[in-house]
Amino acid sequence: MGWALMKPFIHELAGFDPLEAFAAVSDMPYSLLLDSADPNHPGSRYSFVACHPIETIESKNGLVTVTNWEQQTSFDGDPFALLKDRMESWVEETEHVHGLPPFQGGAAGFFGYDLGRCLEELPATAQDNPNMPDMAIGIYDQVLAHDHIQGKTWLITHARSESEARVKQKYILRLFSQPLKFQAHEQSNLHWKSNF
Repeated sequence: MGWALMKPFIHELAGFDPLEAFAAVSDMPYSLLLDSADPNHPGSRYSFVACHPIETIESKNGLVTVTNWEQQTSFDGDPFALLKDRMESWVEETEHVHGLPPFQGGAAGFFGYDLGRCLEELPATAQDNPNMPDMAIGIYDQVLAHDHIQGKTWLITHARSESEARVKQKYILRLFSQPLKFQAHEQSNLHWKSNF
């Protein structure tokens, strides 16, 4: 996949809130927030923000579409086999930095209920949404990782050189630092009263 030449570059950030960072990029395709919202749960240590994946994998009704910076390819096939291949390649070809949060890049996204039809015959009881893929996965080479216990945030960037990493980090930090875009919502002019 060409990931073999990439190595991780770590930039510790001060005063970065993952929710604010995500809000700045939330309208971009494949923006991702994995948030640990419950501070009292032992599994709620980390939150992650990512956007601009280097590759996307979508599946809809057995048609798999892979998109990266160079091309888009669609074929009939098993999306699980393709995802397994991509993840094995990522794990073998990139370096994991010990002592940092566990998700440092790679695959993240969602699997819809209808993806189960790749594994078994299921009745089609729900109306199909033609605009929603059965699976949508991004391969992310940059992740903003926040440790809620230590109160530390890191930007983990996989790149081929330090200069490439600096360019990528500068770009993504500019995106994360954008002022929040609020949209005015229409207010109802209807009056209501309780019937209790």
